[in-house]
Amino acid sequence: QLHRAAAPAASFGEPRIPAGVPGPRRAPDLRSARFSGVFRAPAMAAPQARGLHNFISEIRNTQNKDAEIKRVEKELAHIRQKFSSSDKLNSYHKKKYVWKLVYIFVLGYDVDFGHTEAVSLMTSPKYSEKIVGYAAVALMIHPGDDLMASVLTAIKQDLARPDDAAQSLALACVANIAATEAVVSSVAKDVQALLVNHGSHPAVKKKAALCLLRLFRANNSIIYHSEWADRMSSLLEQRHLGVTTSAMSLILGCASRSPADYDALVPYVIHNLHHLVVNRQACRQDYQYYNTPSPWLQVKLLKFLQLYPAPTDPTQQHSLNTALNRIINRTDASESVNKSNADREGR
Repeated sequence: QLHRAAAPAASFGEPRIPAGVPGPRRAPDLRSARFSGVFRAPAMAAPQARGLHNFISEIRNTQNKDAEIKRVEKELAHIRQKFSSSDKLNSYHKKKYVWKLVYIFVLGYDVDFGHTEAVSLMTSPKYSEKIVGYAAVALMIHPGDDLMASVLTAIKQDLARPDDAAQSLALACVANIAATEAVVSSVAKDVQALLVNHGSHPAVKKKAALCLLRLFRANNSIIYHSEWADRMSSLLEQRHLGVTTSAMSLILGCASRSPADYDALVPYVIHNLHHLVVNRQACRQDYQYYNTPSPWLQVKLLKFLQLYPAPTDPTQQHSLNTALNRIINRTDASESVNKSNADREGR
């Protein structure tokens, strides 16, 4: 069974205000239990289905493709019979059969039934059932499916629920099925609300930023750049490094389409780059790559700055030059073989 956990929180330390930028908005206390930065999914009450393990082992042990096809067809017939039977399936068996359908679908076989059962699991209040339903829906239901209206209703309900686990599952599903205008327009406002809500868990904010980027790529009109530029500045004031990294992916995607609307974010980006590179001890070990503080975020910040001319403010110039000098001249070397191999591949 699936268990997703967000990366631990990484504090930038107490943020300082960039030159020419108004004071920060009131942010939630990230030291509290709810904002610890660690997302823990509810514990799974039931063990994984033994029948699912046995089926996967049998498929892997088949001698040839014909034997695999024969075994898959036999299992599909068995599951179809169980779903069409008048006997009501309990939660354990329904999850087991839907997981089998997901596995068969991943193997490349057509699965034209079981979608209704997947949606029913998706709408369950139990996390152990909901996660199975979301995995099946994200993979097997296509935008034109007759059940899409029910899927979108369930997603909107979970996005509105004060439940971090349900919100995370819904956001991941949206990012997978957002291929039509109907899907994008139906959930865009809900995703935006989660992103800017100060009460959202950091793990939810990260998923919301990346999900919104996926929706924006499908339909550019869902974001009004002149309005969202100010909202995104609050994301750059986050002390959670994972949230900042995800937010920068979204900001970079939007700014590349309309750079003029996001030039006010340049001081925030310079401040974050300077703080990340110069105050290295503020970056937790989880986000360091061979003693380099979050190189992924550094790249995103630098790519954003490429869209704009050099700053004219003396304080911003000093901060940017200090950060660039540190990146070029003082990046820590390592004797690790893996680091050396990574360096050679990078060249």
